[in-house]
Amino acid sequence: MDARAGSWGARARAALDTLGSAPWRRAPWLLRRRPGVLLPAAGACAVLAASLASVPLFLSSAGTEAVALQAAERCPRDTGATYRIPPGPGSPLGTPDPFTPLTDDLGPSIQWGRIETSLAGPDPSRATDVVVLFREGALDHVDRLEGSAQPGAVWLSDRAMALTGAGPGAGATLGGVPTPVAGVYRELVAGTISNPFWCAHRPDLLLRGTDLEPPPPVVIADRETWFSLAGSADSVVVEAAWEAPLRDDLTVTEVRGLVEELACDGSEAADLGWCTRPPLVEGNNAPTWTPDDGLIEAPDAATFVERYFETSLPFVADRARGIQVEVGGGVWPVAVLATLAGAGLVAATALLWCDRRQREIALLTVRGSTPTAVALKAVLELSGALVIGSAAGVVLAYGLVVEVGPSPTLEPAAVGRALWVGAVALLLSTLVVASVVGLRAKTGLVGRRRTGFRFVPWEIALGLLTAVSFARLDEWGVPVSRGATASRIDVLGLMFPVLFLATMVAVVARVLGLALGPLRAISRDWPSSLFLAVRRVARYRAAAIGMVAASALATGVFGYAATIQRSMDATLEAKALVYLGSDVVVRVPEGEQVPDGLAGRSTTVDLYSSAWVETPRRQQVNVFAIDPTTFARAAYWDASLASSSLEEILEQLAAPPTDGRVPALVVGIDVPAVADAGIVTVGTTGFEIAAIADTDEVQAFPGMRRGSPAMFLAASALEDLGISTPFHETRIRGDRAEILTTLDETRTSYEETTTATGVVDSVSFLTVAQTFGFMRSLAVACTLLVTGGIAVYFDARRRARVLGHAFARRMGLTRRQHRQALLAEVLAGVGVGCWLGLVVAVVGARVALQRIDPLPLVRPDPLLRPATGLLLGLGLAALVVAWVAAAIAQWVTDRDDPVEVLRGGT
Repeated sequence: MDARAGSWGARARAALDTLGSAPWRRAPWLLRRRPGVLLPAAGACAVLAASLASVPLFLSSAGTEAVALQAAERCPRDTGATYRIPPGPGSPLGTPDPFTPLTDDLGPSIQWGRIETSLAGPDPSRATDVVVLFREGALDHVDRLEGSAQPGAVWLSDRAMALTGAGPGAGATLGGVPTPVAGVYRELVAGTISNPFWCAHRPDLLLRGTDLEPPPPVVIADRETWFSLAGSADSVVVEAAWEAPLRDDLTVTEVRGLVEELACDGSEAADLGWCTRPPLVEGNNAPTWTPDDGLIEAPDAATFVERYFETSLPFVADRARGIQVEVGGGVWPVAVLATLAGAGLVAATALLWCDRRQREIALLTVRGSTPTAVALKAVLELSGALVIGSAAGVVLAYGLVVEVGPSPTLEPAAVGRALWVGAVALLLSTLVVASVVGLRAKTGLVGRRRTGFRFVPWEIALGLLTAVSFARLDEWGVPVSRGATASRIDVLGLMFPVLFLATMVAVVARVLGLALGPLRAISRDWPSSLFLAVRRVARYRAAAIGMVAASALATGVFGYAATIQRSMDATLEAKALVYLGSDVVVRVPEGEQVPDGLAGRSTTVDLYSSAWVETPRRQQVNVFAIDPTTFARAAYWDASLASSSLEEILEQLAAPPTDGRVPALVVGIDVPAVADAGIVTVGTTGFEIAAIADTDEVQAFPGMRRGSPAMFLAASALEDLGISTPFHETRIRGDRAEILTTLDETRTSYEETTTATGVVDSVSFLTVAQTFGFMRSLAVACTLLVTGGIAVYFDARRRARVLGHAFARRMGLTRRQHRQALLAEVLAGVGVGCWLGLVVAVVGARVALQRIDPLPLVRPDPLLRPATGLLLGLGLAALVVAWVAAAIAQWVTDRDDPVEVLRGGT
């Protein structure tokens, strides 16, 4: 034991003596004037750190965006909290805002109340049912026609005044209580229900029944007047509440914390009034202030919050957290691959250090320094670059996520995790440098050519793995979230573009490697610049092919992710519009016309949901009776929907019946050329149809519903048969906001049956979209890897290039020819790799889209929409980078003195 302890003590003293000697003591400052080594090392470490640090930051950003999107697609009250106030004697209607302790997450709060009662003017026989509404700020969100605010008075709509004769001069009687009228406002129209201020009162504004009858008029009262009427007017329903919407840019952690606070499990429970009572709710989601005999104890905190506050906030929080988890399962493997690439670049910079320090390494080895000591010297010399690079990587990751990520709002904990990951990246970079330098000092194997592996067909293994990944795209299934469960990310399926790119790059690299020998032979008669470029590429073929692979992967992943994302957006939009049939679909009351400004781009469609056709067995179908003369101007159409044009199909539908057979287009099922059909209205009307096309010719038609066969025929043909329906759809092409504004301004009564967001829930596809978004963002960082690789490539060959240029100039090679040779040399790596990656990206996207259909029950099939502008921009950027790199390399070559290079050995 004493001998062993003495041995360890001797080793420790020897190690301390070594560290205290001049080569190690001065190591951190030796490379201050060698940016050619420090900058590539810092850049490589930055790429490695950014790849890892971006994951916790991106996941936090993705969660915040998931919360924001869910809040945006719902009415504010549905993701906020509503605190019902019980009416009647002793009611605390005048209590202050109960959400004051939670103002950081909820607000601004609004108090409202409604009374269902009657309104009468001078003639009691003209009385009508109304809703008396108090909502803070209501008069700021209506169009006031006449009058001014008065204490104790109410505001009538112009329709209420027309129905009852009540008004500012005539007064009004509300529930038997005479009430002065302060003024008249323009009736709230159907479009108001999408307004964030009024959407909480959607039931009071919607048209009613199949005939689209208008709802009872809304009478607006101030707070004091409403309180007075609530206690004295004859009424059917009296209800009041405090409503607090969710504040903007809340993170998932903050929303989950808010749910805990509302459930009385947080730090503010003592200041929340409802926390002093038992957690009782009604089993049928009714308000909690109804009679106690219907109340039950909430089974869990989420149920209590949902029912007590009439909110979907727990669902939003759970769904956002699920999206975070699933996105994390997809982005971590991508980040690890990028980290491995960054580690490879760090290893390359370590080899560059070995080349620059080869004489010193040999001298230290002769003097007895161990490989560990040499590795430690390398780490000390590169320590500044590694620390700065790791910090820069974390900053780069933060900047990328904030600027191009889903949301700029990040959780403080995510930033802390990113800093810890940056420290791990620094440690990993240090270990890579130490390992590479130590191995080089010990055996000299690092960087030595291993000719045996050149003939191993690695691309076959990559191809097999790519085939497995491609097959997993089918098993991945439809990438759609269901409920609070986020869509699953199949990692192997997600890796298809990377594997496909790697396979194609490996094949091309193999071909390039085989072609360099013959190319070198035939280049003898080429111009001097190309001759020199081919010689250099052939001599350093491993480095050149490495640049081809790195450039192809960086630009290929970027182009693939951008193309897939653009194609998915286009596909979802097309599917939504095929389902709707046009940009906007509304119902208007019988006899009412759309405004003249919209008539030229609208059409009317009658829908019969109870119909059948013999196929030969009786098959349920939806029948759409269209006007062939106006259908084309309003319908959405894509060439992928049918082999014939829309005009050709409409022309056949417009033809008169032949032998009583109505021309019809049946989509979704196979029907014979002549078939019996029937429509059920009051009774059943049977008729014969003549099919104008088969299923192979027309895959879908504008307006057909999801998963249901559809029959399209001319409305005039059904009129001749005496068939009619009260269910009419008006389809209008154009910008949705502009169309709805026109309908509202012209006072057109309408009901929007469904919208594109109702067909396609964007949050359902958020997991896949954000994963591809992360791949695209990370590809931006990978371009830094390529840029750093160019710098390392030129700096590693600096000595040979300077000396070769000096001798070549003596043989008549001009500076311009040498610069052209450098440009050709870079283009052979970066240029070829970039354009290869872009082409393979588009091919890979086309192949993958055949297996990724977000809504397989809705046509059309996935549409390929290459990000053409981005792809061309990347291709041109590669040319610019190559030209700049060649110019800088030429400038450095001209500046260096060959004598000093020979003397310094570098």
